[in-house]
Amino acid sequence: KIKNILKKLLEGFNKNLSWESGVRQELNYWKKYFKEEGSIHEKNLREDYQARCDANSIFQYPEYLPEESLNVKILDVGAGPLTVLGKKFPGKNLIITAVDALGSQYKNIIPFEPLVKTEQCHSENLLEYFGEEAFDITHARNTLDHAKCPYEAFIQMIKCTKKGGFIITNHSLNEATLENWSGFHKWNFYIDGNSLIMEDKDGVKFNSQRDIGSLIKPVLVNGSKKALFICQKL
Repeated sequence: KIKNILKKLLEGFNKNLSWESGVRQELNYWKKYFKEEGSIHEKNLREDYQARCDANSIFQYPEYLPEESLNVKILDVGAGPLTVLGKKFPGKNLIITAVDALGSQYKNIIPFEPLVKTEQCHSENLLEYFGEEAFDITHARNTLDHAKCPYEAFIQMIKCTKKGGFIITNHSLNEATLENWSGFHKWNFYIDGNSLIMEDKDGVKFNSQRDIGSLIKPVLVNGSKKALFICQKL
């Protein structure tokens, strides 16, 4: 019994060490990102930086904007210091809220006033901050796989979305394996049929259609280059 208790304590200690290691990696990445304005050597990162800083950038998912609403509330989960979402779309007033588990720490490294300030909020605590059915669209890119409990974060995204609204997630395929399960990388994301799969090193697996299929309807699923999973809340 004592051995089991010690084992659990050690596992918890190792998880905290891994999380702190991930925090350092993430902050160092963004410090370099701002210093180099994305990257002077990599075109895709330079374009990413410019898009994040552009007040007139166009929202990337216009087909999911509600037709009847002028004001559209959008939540970007795990947004980093600068949301990647476009800020405008003709005929719509986009109200973007950005949150991140490191939101308070990003304030110390961003060298200018962002167009959309990232607020402090863990992805697993969205309901505590916003309540149910608060947003027309919720979005997460390359972030849920860094969460301590990504399926709980995904479920909270769904609950924060209005009925008929859309949940947009887009993640790198099997990044935990590629990164040797280091830092934040504790979950692989991939697509199986019409389902988003989240799987950890021990084989714990979340299957969107099996586990929460009654809550959502998949509308765009593609696992060829990314784990792209867009669904509508029922």
